[in-house]
Amino acid sequence: MELYDVLVIGGGPAGYACAIKAAKASLRVAIFEKGAFGGTCLNVGCIPTKYLLDKAGDLEKIRKLTASGIYKDAGMFSFKEIQRQKALVVEKLTSGVSGLLRHHKVTIVKGEAVLKAGKIVECNGSHYTAATIVIATGSRPSTLNIPGSEHAIDSTNLLNISKIPKRLTIIGGGVIGLELASAFNSFGSEVTVIEMMESLLPQEQPQAVALLKKTLDKNGLTIHLSAKVSKIEKNNGMCRTTITKDGTDLAVESDVVLMAVGRKSNIDGIEADSGITFTNNRHVVVDEYLQTSVEGIYAIGDVIGGYQLAHAAYAEAELVVDNILMKESRKPYDDSVMPRCVYTIPSFAAVGETSGKT
Repeated sequence: MELYDVLVIGGGPAGYACAIKAAKASLRVAIFEKGAFGGTCLNVGCIPTKYLLDKAGDLEKIRKLTASGIYKDAGMFSFKEIQRQKALVVEKLTSGVSGLLRHHKVTIVKGEAVLKAGKIVECNGSHYTAATIVIATGSRPSTLNIPGSEHAIDSTNLLNISKIPKRLTIIGGGVIGLELASAFNSFGSEVTVIEMMESLLPQEQPQAVALLKKTLDKNGLTIHLSAKVSKIEKNNGMCRTTITKDGTDLAVESDVVLMAVGRKSNIDGIEADSGITFTNNRHVVVDEYLQTSVEGIYAIGDVIGGYQLAHAAYAEAELVVDNILMKESRKPYDDSVMPRCVYTIPSFAAVGETSGKT
């Protein structure tokens, strides 16, 4: 049995930030990660998405300059080169995280960790324990349980696609769906967004969302609200998504269907006898100090639900380490003024609680 002060399960923003801060405080720390460091954000989330959106924004500027006569020809662009450079950016950042962990003397354990009873973590046949364990296992894309769901791809697949689809159907009008809708609309795809709620971004201020939708409509996106997807069919490489809207069935044809219907917590490595409890949505339950149902075991990042944002994960990591170090003066976590952005074209930002939803 290997003994540490802190064990961190997961190497995404929450996990690596927690491990580094704890190590800086002279605690003996080990971090477990089965994949690339950086989690969803660096590998298949914020960083690659924002890189694509940055290039999409550049293309929009070039088109406007061409329309004004300053540029004579908008010219062609290389999506292959955009993807190549995006991969280089991701690789540089993820390797940087590994370097930071090593610099601060954090023990790196590569493999799939399992949290067992008695505050024991098993990985690669070895067992580890610590006074404090932090669960930071992140999340992964959810899917709809409908016929033909296997014909849809998730955001990870779309971010790594090699060819721009002529027509793209996006199921889900939340942050992920709208950001990728904006990017691929600028790259030249005919984009259709399908949202089952009455509004895009239903958690945000209705007036602001209405302005955003008006601009997205003007940019050429087709948006179906209050529409329920019933099935996806694929024939000869073409996808047909059937939706029900206003009591009528409609068929939307496209080359690619993106399923962007939220994310679910990665809890497969938490054994039932570990004592950890979960919400009905299968997020890890935590108290106001981000401690789970087991004393000395905390959970941070996407695995607890709430704001699934990298900067929220960093804030949670900071708080947990502070509370580990100062147990007699612990502070509760407060995300009531959490800033958040939606990097559509145009972008959308908010901070604090939304009027009418408090």
